[in-house]
Amino acid sequence: MNKREEIKPLLVPISLRDSEFSTLRVIRKKELQKLIPLSNSTLYDLEKQGSFPRRFFLTPRCVVWKLSEILDWLDEQQRKSDDSELGKEHFPNVYKREYRPVKAKSPLHK
Repeated sequence: MNKREEIKPLLVPISLRDSEFSTLRVIRKKELQKLIPLSNSTLYDLEKQGSFPRRFFLTPRCVVWKLSEILDWLDEQQRKSDDSELGKEHFPNVYKREYRPVKAKSPLHK
């Protein structure tokens, strides 16, 4: 087989998510970062906490994630966001803080 006849990798669109093939498909870090725009350290921290799918090694130098687990995690994050569970800790109650609390609501903010 010459170079022109080389087998090219099979690209599977995410629309085939529910197919049997997607449960077997794995993705590498570059593909993961296209799907989930989080930093390497954030992904690692989420994995350590157990709130993100675990990576595994195909070879000693090749780390992959199961595509089906990543897509399920994205769905879960969207459900949490829709239910307003996600992100509440990012908006602390400024009226209850000990250091420089806000005394009263402004008439401009209703």
